[in-house]
Amino acid sequence: MIERLRRTWKKAAVIIIISSVLSFLINSRDLPLRDFLSNTLFICSIMFMLSGLIELINNMGMFNSMTFGTRMLFRLVRNRLGPSTGVNNEYLEYVKSRRKYDDIPQLLAVSLTLFLISVSVTYIPIS
Repeated sequence: MIERLRRTWKKAAVIIIISSVLSFLINSRDLPLRDFLSNTLFICSIMFMLSGLIELINNMGMFNSMTFGTRMLFRLVRNRLGPSTGVNNEYLEYVKSRRKYDDIPQLLAVSLTLFLISVSVTYIPIS
């Protein structure tokens, strides 16, 4: 449990740092603080959403056959391809050995929360 939490926080910190740097690069310097904060939160939410969606696609195994086929192609080019009878078993072992991500709901929830905060910072008037 603690290891999973540590891994999630490391990933979150990396996403926040990357999106903050991206926000500084994209936004111009003459923006008001409110707009800059809203843009930064929006970019952060998009980065969390993309990370969650990439992990979801990986869990679904949508590209397993393509990556395994590419491996087989490289083996064929290097003349290291053995008999073709064991390829099916090898593919099943490859699919079973793929890492499964379990922090997808947390990433998407953080993404939604940051998006809603970004919208509230943009549209709620501050007096």
